[in-house]
Amino acid sequence: RQDISAARISPYVWSASRDGAIITLLGNVPSAEVRDAAVAAARAVPGITTVLDRQQLNAGAPQGLAGMTAETIAQVGRLARGTAALSDTTFVISGDAPSVAVRDEAIRRASALPAGFRLDKQEITALPVSPYVWSATRDGT
Repeated sequence: RQDISAARISPYVWSASRDGAIITLLGNVPSAEVRDAAVAAARAVPGITTVLDRQQLNAGAPQGLAGMTAETIAQVGRLARGTAALSDTTFVISGDAPSVAVRDEAIRRASALPAGFRLDKQEITALPVSPYVWSATRDGT
């Protein structure tokens, strides 16, 4: 009898990307349970109609990966477009937030990751307001 187990991967990479109503999950997960939880979390994001699951089972996940995938999906889910990625315990996020308030919250959350994970880079911008309306009134004095 031969023991067949998942390959040990290093670095252990995983990402979630959003483009409008589509979220793509890509990379390594340690178990079917983590994969299924990530898919369920992506499907629960408001406005998402399609989840593309391109995750693969592989060994070598950092401790806390399951919770960090949920946090990553939550962060990407707030963006209009963007990608958040993990390489072992290093986190990067980039994309377009639908408002300044959402951008500010995404930056705050990216700076307060779960224990054991660290932010390497964040490049989140707010989409321009359109149409941008400005007015002034003079009261005659």
